Amino acid sequence: MDLCRETVWDTPNDSTQYAKLEEADRVYDFLAGLNPKFDNVCGRILEQRPLPSLMEVCFEVRLEEDRTNAMDCWKLHGRPPRGKKRSSNEKQNSERAYISETTPTITSQSTDPTVSQTKTPTLGAIAQSGMPQSLGLISVDGKNPWILDSGATDHLTGSSEHFISYASCASNEKIRIADGSLAPIAGKGKIVPFDGSALQNVLHVPKLSYNLLSISNIACELHCKVIFLPESINFQDMSSGRTIGTARHSRGLYILDDDTSCSSLSRVSLLSSYISTSEQDYVSSLSCDVCIRAKQHRVSFPSQPYKPTQSFNLIHNDVWGPSKVTTSSGKWWFVTFIDDHTRLTRVYLITDKSEVPSIFQNFYHVIKTQFHTKIAILRSDNGREFQNDNLSEFLASKGIVHQTSCAYTPQQNGVAERKNRHLVEVARSLMLSTSFPSYLWGDAILTAAHLINRMPSRILQL
Repeated sequence: MDLCRETVWDTPNDSTQYAKLEEADRVYDFLAGLNPKFDNVCGRILEQRPLPSLMEVCFEVRLEEDRTNAMDCWKLHGRPPRGKKRSSNEKQNSERAYISETTPTITSQSTDPTVSQTKTPTLGAIAQSGMPQSLGLISVDGKNPWILDSGATDHLTGSSEHFISYASCASNEKIRIADGSLAPIAGKGKIVPFDGSALQNVLHVPKLSYNLLSISNIACELHCKVIFLPESINFQDMSSGRTIGTARHSRGLYILDDDTSCSSLSRVSLLSSYISTSEQDYVSSLSCDVCIRAKQHRVSFPSQPYKPTQSFNLIHNDVWGPSKVTTSSGKWWFVTFIDDHTRLTRVYLITDKSEVPSIFQNFYHVIKTQFHTKIAILRSDNGREFQNDNLSEFLASKGIVHQTSCAYTPQQNGVAERKNRHLVEVARSLMLSTSFPSYLWGDAILTAAHLINRMPSRILQL
């Protein structure tokens, strides 16, 4: 073809331009004769400016062939199960599959001297290392950070230390990772990469030496907006607009900031433990996963306006239990007495409901002796522990009016019912955050009452 083309050269530079045209023609002819499975790599080559040389094109096509062959290689992925009939294409690919053990180099003479000396890691080398070369460069003070990936379909981690809940998976479950190989999944669970925002179904893949967070899954699970900036990524809550997490740009990747990772969650949980989360207004700017889990309840009843009365003139009373686990002292129940004026709460652990009359008598004498006042009204539900002769005789002898709620109407005794729920929520928060054994629930209830009595109250305008 070179000899058939007539060309008149006017200047010495014309020979150089002619050589470039001939090189481009050879590249076009070579790409036109390739198998259709190389259409993707052909498109990438034709988009390059200036057009690469023929030797560079051959080298890139050879790398693409190595990659596609390794994707179906038995040596890398294992043989298919016996008895399964394969198609002719699968059979042809499996017979020609191999893993490149060495790095291919260009030994022919090339116009670009850098091409023949360049050594590119092959797919086989990447598969053996277990991670891409670019990810291997990311290390912060010896730690393995979380990398945000817009192309990942799942959250992946190679370490089980990040999970707050974990479940093992079947041994035959695998996932295809970036190098094209299938990696076994050891388990899946929940992590908290952002402040109080948990991600479910995070896969534990021990083969990985890096941690990946799927941006699409984060946006769907946390219902947040993802804002890409040149130096960072911001995650904002769709309803409130609050920033729940950020990631910084480093070496071409977005790395999750340490300030929004699990270390920040521990600080929030520690603060919640100190104040027992009894007044959510004081920690409204924070988010605590333990608080959310501890405060799951039904829709509340309409509240009534507070009317000041004399201290201990009206006492609200209720019994909670039985617990599924007994305390260390054998208690199954607890009874509460709440002052309507100050909301001061006294809690007594009891073994059986029959102890309520004697407990109330002791409470009455404590109020009379310590505060020099008398109880005028006792308000409770219609439980049998309050409808008995011993308690009725004592109330009548002291001139105390006993007010009871209607049947199946617990909201009429709402102060005591809400106080029981408040005590249980704070006690549960204490036990969840400190990992106390369940038999210490009685001590947690008493501690919760002690803390609540000393906290400011919005209802009392304190």
